[in-house]
Amino acid sequence: GKRALRRVREYIKVNRGDVAQGMPKKLRKHPHYDVVGGYFPGLSATPFLDASAAPFDAIRRAAPAIREELDGLLAREAEFEDIGKPLGWRTMPIYYRGERQASFPAEECPQTMGALGKLRLAGETVAFQRQSPGTGLPRHVDPCSWVVACHVGMVCPTGEEGGETPYISVAGEKYHWREGEVMVFDPSFKHETFNPTSQDRIILNIDLFHPELTDLECRVIQETIRLKKELFGSTEAQEWRGP
Repeated sequence: GKRALRRVREYIKVNRGDVAQGMPKKLRKHPHYDVVGGYFPGLSATPFLDASAAPFDAIRRAAPAIREELDGLLAREAEFEDIGKPLGWRTMPIYYRGERQASFPAEECPQTMGALGKLRLAGETVAFQRQSPGTGLPRHVDPCSWVVACHVGMVCPTGEEGGETPYISVAGEKYHWREGEVMVFDPSFKHETFNPTSQDRIILNIDLFHPELTDLECRVIQETIRLKKELFGSTEAQEWRGP
């Protein structure tokens, strides 16, 4: 019905022009918020989301089994790739730009793949991500407002002699990863990471559709991205615009 399509029409209108002008004033003026790709109107925008409820509770229950499968990959020295991020940040991609990566041994990780199959993946990145000691990602935002980032702590070293543990800072608020714990944040807020310990930190990063999106809205977003890729051969955030 018309009500169900209202936000879809607004989404298309906003992304045809100046995205910032389609955002609420409080977000346009927010010192920690920015959209460098696509914007979907009407969604709650808060640095951290409640990770205790659906759909995030399912991935938390699966965390021990996912860790066991990761340990198997680490035991046989499965490769983490350097993808041009700052030194010390490496990834083992499961999905990249929405496509399953042939390099990932999915047959060795049935519990991981099963858990991911129950989520609304946003067509971006799903990967085990490794951060070396003394390194971090500089402050940045991710492209699109309809994506939330779900982090599952896998290998989270403790600080030496009571020192600080690996963390992400979102809009100036720190979160320290913990093994088996799920954290969800809005990556349209400026965020940065650092690993102050002497050991590697590993998380599972899952880019999901914002939980307030309807299934219809998710399908519309997927279709506009598909059309853009078909027409322009890319889904790079800085080139993204709706139809």
